[in-house]
Amino acid sequence: MWKNFNKYVKKELITANYGVESSKIAVIPSGVEIDKLKNLASKGDIDLKTEKPIALFVGRLTLRKGVVQLLQAWRLLKKDKINGTLVIVGSGYLERFVREFATKTPNILLLQNVSRRNLLRLYDLADVFVLPSLFEGLPYTLLEALAFAKPSLISETIGLQKTLGDCALYANPLSPCNFARKMRNLLSDGELRWRISKKVKKISEFFSHTKMIERTILLYNKLLYE
Repeated sequence: MWKNFNKYVKKELITANYGVESSKIAVIPSGVEIDKLKNLASKGDIDLKTEKPIALFVGRLTLRKGVVQLLQAWRLLKKDKINGTLVIVGSGYLERFVREFATKTPNILLLQNVSRRNLLRLYDLADVFVLPSLFEGLPYTLLEALAFAKPSLISETIGLQKTLGDCALYANPLSPCNFARKMRNLLSDGELRWRISKKVKKISEFFSHTKMIERTILLYNKLLYE
């Protein structure tokens, strides 16, 4: 897993875009303190009285984050009478668009100015995490979703398939139909969500804060003594 992520970031994100030699690049992603996040989430007081299951998006409301395509996919799901609520947490220049879209499409909830503990509580309450970004590295929002063992639907264009494997589902964010079909699979199949969640629990420690600190120390030692 680490080898695949390392290779992707070096080749696809850095070498391809900036021309830096792969041998000169060290990749250490952000880490999450899983127990600390869960403890803080338990102190949240937000409660969602919405139709289940809940699909959660957390991020900037911008074109790059795939917000427009996500909303279009959600409209397709609602036309097919799929149960659930799309909870969007964030702000950005598409805020007005999201609000207007929500007036015409059922079960879209936009939340802003959410406290840290309530944001983590939302991860805990959610059934599915969605990441429709057109371009990303390894966003911290996804790491937080993994910390809470949430089955995720991830944009296939950001290249995390080899890193996360079957611990998530992947869809083309530029195709609302494709994204809607994959989201339907997760929302309508509780057993599928359960199976993926079990796999996520096994890999979440891979992205722990402690492991990232250890990798950072090893890198400094290598640079200092080799």
